[in-house]
Amino acid sequence: MVTPLLLLYRTNDTNVPMEESIQMFTVLKLLGKPADLIQVDGEDHHILKYSRRIEWTNTILAYFSKPLKNEKGWWNELYPEQNY
Repeated sequence: MVTPLLLLYRTNDTNVPMEESIQMFTVLKLLGKPADLIQVDGEDHHILKYSRRIEWTNTILAYFSKPLKNEKGWWNELYPEQNY
């Protein structure tokens, strides 16, 4: 089994430039590896807004539900454009 990778980046991150996440995602896709890239607009390295933290946590939980529980519904509801 190949482990999928979720890359989450924040557009205002001062610690990790978003270009690094985009490069990593691009390389993984070129190699045929399962990966998803999610952009969180307007957040720095630490997400301080409570509503954004909930969204962040739900994204991670929904992502792991796909391969571990074979449940894609939650992920597809959150990110319909990234279905696999």
